[in-house]
Amino acid sequence: MAKFIEIKNARENNLKGIDVKIPLSQITVVSGPSGSGKSSLVAKTLVAESKRRFLNAMSTKVKFFLSKPTPPQVDSISPVLPVFYLPQTNPVLGTRSNVLDLMGVSHLLQKYFFEFSEKNCPDHGLPLDKTHHEESVEKLVNKLAGDRITVFVERDFFLNHISAEFFPTKTMSSKYEINDFNDSDPFYEFQKFKKNNLSKMLKRLSEIKSCHQFNLFFYAEGEVTPYRLEKSKSCKKCNFSEQDLSFYDLSAYNSIGACSQCRGFGEELVVDDKKIFNTDISIDEGSIGVFKYKKFARYENKFLLEAKKRKVNTKKIIQDIDSETFRDLLFNGQGAFPGVNSIIKSIEKKKYKPSARMLLRRLQKNIKCRKCSGSRLKPKAKAYIVEGKSFQDLLGLSISDIYQYLSKIQMKSDRFSKEILSVLNIACEIGLGHLLMSRKAKTLSSSEYQRLLLLKFLSFNGTGSLFVFDEPTIGMDESQMKAIFKVFKRIVSNDNTIVLVDHSSFMIKKADHFIHIGPAAGERGGEVVYSGKPKVKPIKKVKAKLKTSAGIKNWINIGKSSIYDFSYKPFKVPLGECTLVTGDSGSGKSNRIFKILGNELSKKINDEYLDQSSYKVSNLSSDVILEDLIVIKSDLNRFSSRSTIGSYLDLFTPVRNHFLKQPFVKQQGYSKGHLSFNSELGACSKCGGKGVIIIEMQYLEDINLKCDECDGYRLKKELGRLFDGHMYLKDYYNQPISEIFHHLKLTPKYKRILQYIDILKLDYLSLSRELSTLSGGEKQRVYLLSKLLKLKDNSLILAENLSFGLSETDILKLKELVDSLLSRNCTLVVVDQNTTMAALSTFSLEFSTI
Repeated sequence: MAKFIEIKNARENNLKGIDVKIPLSQITVVSGPSGSGKSSLVAKTLVAESKRRFLNAMSTKVKFFLSKPTPPQVDSISPVLPVFYLPQTNPVLGTRSNVLDLMGVSHLLQKYFFEFSEKNCPDHGLPLDKTHHEESVEKLVNKLAGDRITVFVERDFFLNHISAEFFPTKTMSSKYEINDFNDSDPFYEFQKFKKNNLSKMLKRLSEIKSCHQFNLFFYAEGEVTPYRLEKSKSCKKCNFSEQDLSFYDLSAYNSIGACSQCRGFGEELVVDDKKIFNTDISIDEGSIGVFKYKKFARYENKFLLEAKKRKVNTKKIIQDIDSETFRDLLFNGQGAFPGVNSIIKSIEKKKYKPSARMLLRRLQKNIKCRKCSGSRLKPKAKAYIVEGKSFQDLLGLSISDIYQYLSKIQMKSDRFSKEILSVLNIACEIGLGHLLMSRKAKTLSSSEYQRLLLLKFLSFNGTGSLFVFDEPTIGMDESQMKAIFKVFKRIVSNDNTIVLVDHSSFMIKKADHFIHIGPAAGERGGEVVYSGKPKVKPIKKVKAKLKTSAGIKNWINIGKSSIYDFSYKPFKVPLGECTLVTGDSGSGKSNRIFKILGNELSKKINDEYLDQSSYKVSNLSSDVILEDLIVIKSDLNRFSSRSTIGSYLDLFTPVRNHFLKQPFVKQQGYSKGHLSFNSELGACSKCGGKGVIIIEMQYLEDINLKCDECDGYRLKKELGRLFDGHMYLKDYYNQPISEIFHHLKLTPKYKRILQYIDILKLDYLSLSRELSTLSGGEKQRVYLLSKLLKLKDNSLILAENLSFGLSETDILKLKELVDSLLSRNCTLVVVDQNTTMAALSTFSLEFSTI
């Protein structure tokens, strides 16, 4: 029996034909500098091969609708296990999913509440304890002649639903004639009773629980009275009954359960006053911003004319004039001016046009649905009650509150309780207990979202599988790492194997096996530096000189604030410093810094909001006027498939300008398009500028071959061989940045770009390197660099998880960058739980949940 997963001659991306052994049924941590080849080994090789074999095992009909993965560049992997993979980057989020959906327990809670809850009337809140058949049967019996009554049921119903212990003595023919028992008759005797003993009959009816609707035939004094019985509980005050309930009432992903007003989204779009007008300036100064849009601009003069008629003072700031008169005129209109509401309705009729939808979105904001209170469900979800709480009540609670609630009650089914409580318990241990079940996934911080996805894997109870996690500890403190590692050990104890790509010293120390890829990044990496028992080399950390509040003169002051039903105390951020923001999960780090501080300053500086989050803040002031705001979050899925380092950072331009000055190039009349593989003028005609030829195989995976026309350089052969006396054009595009700009005359702009590239240690990348092939740490730094190029002095930079994808060595290298930003009077605020980031900061701000 194999003891290792053996990978032989792995050559994906920058891997240099390495051989690796990963022990089975153990925890292995793969670490190394950003861009050294960790993800190439784990994701592009190990995970890719398992995924490829899984998809190829499917039927041809299914594979027709799936992308066909290409085999990784490796000689062999043995054994190939079924894999569960949590990537470093997150998929695009929809607007419907919430925390409950991401946790993967929504279907379990729905089934439990449907099967074991008490059913109440959603309108009156009364239990469904009155049955339709009791009163109706009693009325029917009282009308019948005679005192003795025999009740018959249909033969098939008797055989399928009546207890086998009860055997009829009489049957009835299709002509309603009574016979001694004859098994061929269509009606079997169900019950004999006297009128004064109706309870005997009702008791027998109550014993039938497997069928709610069936036919009864009452025989009395030679006459038969058919009766259709509906055996269901109902409300005492209305006709709402069990028949009106359905399992689909508890899901927002179908028309039966989804709220009719928000259609299952939990939010409504309404016109945002802040986007229509600015209360701090007058009408003459342009306070009504909506008139800046073309669709509204032609109405501005009509509005001013009507405002004059109503004697609205256009020179006073909006908040000082008669609010009711102004709002009525602006929104409802008068005379020649139709009003904003009327104009918006006319635009909504054209929502089939993308331009109309974009315009409406600029003028609207999201609010919690006023009908379902954000639960996304119709009122019938209130009908399902477990220990005093309805299913809709559950969605308004936090994860920790639901865990405590379900732990205290006696759950009626181990089948549900073990799995539900296990997931909720893990969620609380890894710092997600503060999240409301109805919280939208799109509003979560990157670390919260990553941990919710992780929950699906941590509750796994199978065996013989491989789990691969890329940076699972992002945003976690040590106590949360301990909790998650405990679950990792449980998974491994069931003969599963875990591979982590992680830089955390805690995870490395606790792992069973450690693999270090390096020694550096890019072409200087791709080798196995170490493989064996975990060892963590001590890193000489930079000692940060933290300032106290007394030594700081200028601040940004933020008053009391609230968002997503959370309220926060006032806080302040020092200007001209690098502040590290830390705190417990649920303390509101991301909410306070990005959703409130960032949004409010973005509106003041750039006259637009960062996102559509609905928040409140009592006041926000700054002792110094800020020139600009730059926000760097952990969302790294913002690059197109053809984006390269050269195109994204505009570094192709100096190279092309250099070649366009060469005599031979001038003589041929070449333009910039001829020097680009993204242009028809310059792209290789055989591969279309891709560098590879894709051979589609009908029943097998596609084959990618290096283009033999351009040799993979993507340019037309004659253009790639343009020579300036130092190197060919194709070499400028494919050699490391550190080797190609020494003899070029550069403007200050490009000198600054190269300076940042050197500081961020990205000079090993080539201009033609596609951004989609970069590691998470490389993407983070490239995106940071692109933002810094537009940076003005005295700007505010808000960054989230700046340590994402970086080793401790990589983080410490950012010290030079931080110092250069502070020298330009910039303010840097970093939300990050990585303790190494403290070495870069000059001020510390810690939030708590209290």
